[in-house]
Amino acid sequence: MDTPILNFSERNLKSFLIEIENLNKDKLFISGLIIKIILIIFSKPLIHDLFIPFIQNSILNPSIDPWSNYISEGGDINSFPYGLIMLIGYFPLSALGNFIDLNIIDLNLFEFGFKFSSLIFDYLLLIVLFALLKYESKKLLIFCYWLSPVVIYITYLHGQLDILPLTLLMASILAITFKSFKLSGFLIALAISSKLSMMIALPFILIYINNLNGIKREIKDFIFSFFLFSFLFIGIYLLSNGYFLMVFQSREFSRLYSVFILYGQDLKLYVVPIIYLLSLYLIWRLKRINQDLFIIGTGLGFFSILIFLPPAPGWSIWLIPFLVYYQIKSKRDLFSISIIYNLLVVLNIIANSQFISLSFLSDFNFFEFDSKNNSNIFFLSSLFTAQQGFSFLLAIRIYIYGLTRNNFYSLNNKPLLISIKGNADNFIKLLKKELEYLINPRNLIFIKISDFISKGEYIAPDGERNILKRDNEIFRYYDDYLSRGLNSLNKFIDKNKKDYLFIHNDLDYENIFFNRKVDFFINVNVRDVSNQKEFFENQFGDRFDLNFDYRVINDDLDKPNYAMTIYLPLGVLHSELLKLLITISSLHVDSDVSKDKNWVKMRIEGNPSSDDIALIARNLIKEIDDYPIDINSFSHGYQGIMQILLLARISYLLKMK
Repeated sequence: MDTPILNFSERNLKSFLIEIENLNKDKLFISGLIIKIILIIFSKPLIHDLFIPFIQNSILNPSIDPWSNYISEGGDINSFPYGLIMLIGYFPLSALGNFIDLNIIDLNLFEFGFKFSSLIFDYLLLIVLFALLKYESKKLLIFCYWLSPVVIYITYLHGQLDILPLTLLMASILAITFKSFKLSGFLIALAISSKLSMMIALPFILIYINNLNGIKREIKDFIFSFFLFSFLFIGIYLLSNGYFLMVFQSREFSRLYSVFILYGQDLKLYVVPIIYLLSLYLIWRLKRINQDLFIIGTGLGFFSILIFLPPAPGWSIWLIPFLVYYQIKSKRDLFSISIIYNLLVVLNIIANSQFISLSFLSDFNFFEFDSKNNSNIFFLSSLFTAQQGFSFLLAIRIYIYGLTRNNFYSLNNKPLLISIKGNADNFIKLLKKELEYLINPRNLIFIKISDFISKGEYIAPDGERNILKRDNEIFRYYDDYLSRGLNSLNKFIDKNKKDYLFIHNDLDYENIFFNRKVDFFINVNVRDVSNQKEFFENQFGDRFDLNFDYRVINDDLDKPNYAMTIYLPLGVLHSELLKLLITISSLHVDSDVSKDKNWVKMRIEGNPSSDDIALIARNLIKEIDDYPIDINSFSHGYQGIMQILLLARISYLLKMK
């Protein structure tokens, strides 16, 4: 079955549109929009003297190879160091404005259309970030991104065009969160076609998809889509001399090799590729990567490059979406640092762009005034050092608080163990089967205690016996035999490379982890209590994290119908689950609170569909996209509810660690 373009249900789409409408009505958003429109109307970015002639030539002299055509017309080879998608993105409104100027009335609408295109991409990037953040912290997002001094200055005053490839890159990342890998490959190909520097993010995306699903259909879909559209938008121009001169030999591209260490007289060690490979390795070595780690890690990849590069005005905007995402997600004391960083970036761009004169500093004899470019080398160097120093500080804090203290990072070298026991063997086997459909097999393994400790009666040489009870049966084991069996189990756990290790405790041992501390452990009890008297009390609340009781509710022995009873701690989870079960699946649910107010007993009757279960899971578990599961493979019925509660417990456990 093909990967869907976007996994938007009608309900989710309606919710999305409501959130966007609320965003558009926000006073801060409207204020920022007014500021940007004023700047579009009244600003005259000097950099546009390079871009606009190329766009205008492409409109007036259409060509399959606009770069070679422009050079043949005597154009500057530094005019447009971008690819086909950048031209296509800015073409429609520019062409419309040019048509009106030439045929109706000359109001300089060509330049207005060109600049207004940047506003459209700026707004789309805001929407993409809003969706990536799952609509949280709207005010902070508007303040940190929409009103960012770096974004406003670089896009509307300095006039750089990096907002388009950055929007396409973040849209590609958003498509991955919707499991739309073909669309993601298409969008990253567009981003790289518009500006080759977006290639920086590609290895991080491949690592993340592989971490989620392995070498399966998803990564193949992504790679196929990426290479197909890369060939269409980049490959066909590789033989173009004009494209090669203006894009591959541009001044911006050469910056990547401008920082180096001399080795002898002839050899150079280029610093930027080494630093980039190091940041890539930090992400690659992680066994488990969730969405936050992926986005923050990609941001660190950009940080690692920009810290060691000479000033490039448009490139500074690359960091802003990742910085905003981290700032909102981490809720750390990054606010003042990021404001200072924004101001330093703007000051550096102004100073290096010669938009202000620094000649007043020449009166101080400790400044080395350079009359050639009317700026002060010492001052500019100090300003640049401050900017890069703050960049380095931000990168360190993002690494510490965004990566190493992320819950998924802390889980990286340890499996998450789930022990399942109880007398309902048929339901346990069914749960095992359904979990194998849901969770990626490369992340999952099932074992049984009896595989390590054989059943039977063993008599010790000295006549001493260790008696263990399982239900009403008695098994006799050597003490050392039992120890060896449990030791064998624990050695298997230590060697296990899977993320999720399910242990069917089919011998009903109380403590299966022999002489070891388990950091990530969930204890599940599944019982068939059809022949037992029903009590309210959660008899096993102190021994199990999740308790599921099945009880027959009809008299047909050939086709028994069951009700499922679950016991949950009193809190947000039970109230949200109760609401979703009723509103989405229309199940019959009875709930009672224990006398000590610690537990909620929920008795459920009905058969929810797998689609209902998937929708409940997505609403109940906000981090569900971080888990290596197929959202379309949830089971129907009670097994689906058990899957939801198991994932919810995993999510809770990770947050508490």
